[in-house]
Amino acid sequence: MTLSSASTPLPAVEAPHEPVQKLRPSRAVVAVEVPLARIRRELEASIPVRVADDRGRSIGVAGYLDTTVDRGPFSIGPSASGNELVVRTKLTAVARACTSSRGCYASCSPEAIAEVTVAPELGADYNLPAPHLTVRLVRGCRVSALGGFLSLDLTPTIEAQLAPQVARAEHEIAARLPHLRPRIEREYAELAKPHELPLGAGCALVRPSGIAQGPAHVTTDALTVRLALLVSPEVRPQCDTPAALPSPLPPLTNDPRMPPSGELDILEHVPLARFGASKGLGASFPAAAVVRGDLRGAQVRASVAGELCGDVDVHGYALPTDDGSELTLGLFRIEEAERARLTAAGITEKEVLAALDGRLRAPLKITPGRMKAALPALLPALSTSDVTLTGNVLEATSKEATLEGDEALAKTHVRLDVVAKVAP
Repeated sequence: MTLSSASTPLPAVEAPHEPVQKLRPSRAVVAVEVPLARIRRELEASIPVRVADDRGRSIGVAGYLDTTVDRGPFSIGPSASGNELVVRTKLTAVARACTSSRGCYASCSPEAIAEVTVAPELGADYNLPAPHLTVRLVRGCRVSALGGFLSLDLTPTIEAQLAPQVARAEHEIAARLPHLRPRIEREYAELAKPHELPLGAGCALVRPSGIAQGPAHVTTDALTVRLALLVSPEVRPQCDTPAALPSPLPPLTNDPRMPPSGELDILEHVPLARFGASKGLGASFPAAAVVRGDLRGAQVRASVAGELCGDVDVHGYALPTDDGSELTLGLFRIEEAERARLTAAGITEKEVLAALDGRLRAPLKITPGRMKAALPALLPALSTSDVTLTGNVLEATSKEATLEGDEALAKTHVRLDVVAKVAP
């Protein structure tokens, strides 16, 4: 005798949690570290040693001036505040005073210090702002003409020669500074792909939807830019969901108060068929199975044994266990019509709830304990030849679960630190 059918409507009771569709994206904060050695190497390779070559500049009765300027090695470090990147090099000039009749009759070697200052705050296009270059002469230039009767200070002339070179050098250095956008675009597109998790833990879908920039800082070793990736991460049993088309990288937004740690809500999809009885349900109820579920609860069909055999439908909610290792069905309710049929068969509501409450369980792949151990192992798998990802889980807690269709959605809250190191 069947006490109810699978088409019995679910009771109109209030769901204990917000529908998962309305959950806001989480923020995964990543500290992107660009080694200063890499920036210095790229500048050395791309900016020529001879930075100026000016000939035939008139110096009046003393003739004309030929000047060449060569740069020295670059040094890179933080400003006094640590909020800016400073690139320094020594400029060594050779200035020769010449006439058409006598040739070059005098020379000097002035020196200058060039400093380029860059604020490491990315724009909406993910690139660094234009640099500011200053050139300061530390040794001037004086020559004698007309047999020593005339002494010329050529320092102002050389400074005037350097002025247009400063503007050109600013443009060249700006073009040679690291362009982060292409790297960020590659990583963004990679994160949008499904990723098989190790040890059969399922399929990770990160679902990125935006990026924000937080504080930036420069040390003696690296430029660090804090970025937050907006994501809606999910873990599915298999990577059988069609990959979404890659979305274009959205403009960068700014958040100067961004904390160093990110906080994620990770949803694990648990098929209802995974729920099984952890203990025997008793002689009166030899078996039970989850039929279907939605945001109002799960419909469980329990077999009734004894003089009156058949099935009974009850309704409950998916709840995480205290340690977050399993989902269990509880908070059961029985409809009035079902309760009357059970009473007529001599079975009390208390017997049904006692047989079912906490007995139907589904193991979770993503648990607080596993997250703390798995993330340090997972991030290297998401790394590339140019960017290495490392991180630690600072806190992981099981939050709640909801039901949707033929699966339960378990939410785990994670607070974590992630570092993306660009190769030197």
